[in-house]
Amino acid sequence: MLSIKDSLRTSVISKRWFKLVLSHRRVLNFDAHNILGNDNEMIQAGYLKLKPKPNILRNDDEGYPEDILRRDAELLDAEYVIYRSISSETIRYLNLSLCGVEFVKRVHKYIKNFRGTKIDTFMVNFNLNHKLSNIIDQWISFAFAKGAERIDLLFCSGEHHRHRRISDTICYKFPFGLVFGAATSFSSSSMVVKHMHLQHFLMRGITNKKTNFVDDYFIPFKNLRSFKLEDGIVDDMFITSLLSNCHLLECLSLICCNSKSPMLNIVTSSSSSLCHLEIRSCYFGSSVKNMDELDLQISLDCLKLTSLDYNKCFKALSYINTPVLKSISNVFLELDEIPNAFAFYATLPQLEILRINLTHLMGAISMRITQQLKHLKELNLVILLVLERDISNQHGYDHLWILNNLQAFPLLQKLGVMVVYPQLFNIQKDIEDLSTFSHNEIKVIEMGGCVGNQFEIEFAMNVLKYAHRLEQIVMSPYWRRDRDCVVPDWTYDQAWFQSGREMVREKLHDEVAKRKAKLILI
Repeated sequence: MLSIKDSLRTSVISKRWFKLVLSHRRVLNFDAHNILGNDNEMIQAGYLKLKPKPNILRNDDEGYPEDILRRDAELLDAEYVIYRSISSETIRYLNLSLCGVEFVKRVHKYIKNFRGTKIDTFMVNFNLNHKLSNIIDQWISFAFAKGAERIDLLFCSGEHHRHRRISDTICYKFPFGLVFGAATSFSSSSMVVKHMHLQHFLMRGITNKKTNFVDDYFIPFKNLRSFKLEDGIVDDMFITSLLSNCHLLECLSLICCNSKSPMLNIVTSSSSSLCHLEIRSCYFGSSVKNMDELDLQISLDCLKLTSLDYNKCFKALSYINTPVLKSISNVFLELDEIPNAFAFYATLPQLEILRINLTHLMGAISMRITQQLKHLKELNLVILLVLERDISNQHGYDHLWILNNLQAFPLLQKLGVMVVYPQLFNIQKDIEDLSTFSHNEIKVIEMGGCVGNQFEIEFAMNVLKYAHRLEQIVMSPYWRRDRDCVVPDWTYDQAWFQSGREMVREKLHDEVAKRKAKLILI
């Protein structure tokens, strides 16, 4: 079947052939490549510029790598956005002021001439905003009227907008009334949308004294299984209406959203199907520059929730009732929060997987986790030592605190430890033999962000000695700062390949020779 771009070109040759092609397509994906052409075509038209990606190792004078990229895009032109990386060395910059109008014109022409009776997927991936509301309204009505099961409207495809405050004035307001009218004007088959992914949308609760009127607006979403909102605006009333009316909803994701409510109440009834919840980098309000100053409070009362992905501070989880929770990912903990957090985790009888981000760990060697997590099988620790100032001159941190606390997880089988922005450190001390540590179940240990420093060697040597069923330990230099950043690529410190890897191999050689466990150095 012809691509969408080639289908548009057939209109120049034959209108009859053009309409015939449009009557058979069921997956409609509108993005820059499908509509405007390949890289060479867009470069020739002036739509696209390619630039080398900056060095992504952090320089304190320049900021984090994602900040550098956003600043780079803004220096090119206010209308440029980072479109998509094409390799680890190159970034695409798309000129919206030149290609935006042409993109909208071509998509609108395609939709107006579409002759099919049913589509499966409707996707628009391009920077659009509220100024095009009239046209976007028509596209959304079209998608629902044609019975699309998946609708992806990604109006923030450019990355330099990420982590900016989102305001009502730039977001497209979702037309609940229009969707209700479009869906109910056709057969019930037009109300089959199961998956929605929206970017740059305003999703506010509907205020009306007639409760039935509000509930009616969610009729087109009665079969919804997953809903994801990125870089949008949301409030507690919308979340409440969504959860109370969409009983088949299994997955809910809110990414980089501005909440108009200081607290979001994620409350489900016994008839709810919600089992996966993701809330990442969301915040309350829009008046301060530092998002962390206004952490959004979250209250969870979800009887069927099995996985939670939440990348804010543990203390922002004001209430949690999730009795069957099996997996928790990305919660941020400081040293003084660890005891209370793990005391709570110990109350979850089915918790098996835990991935947490740890910061401010000076003095961690003396910290003890007293409650056992009896069912935990996998523990992943992301250690952000970059948040410490001049750590090379401090002696309050090493990896041994982790081993000192592993007995709190008697059934643990896999341990991951990744250091973000690792350093070699200029600390000299004898390798400590931690004979008080032992573990009888752990089989796999993966270490990321390795540079070959003494902390890593000391940790690995004790694990090889005293983890009695260890099958393999993998040491890798690769790490990433996974907090919805612009450059989520894996990176590494050159020190590992220059000397660190050989240093680790040499120091651990004798211990490895005595054990059955494999040492894998990436």
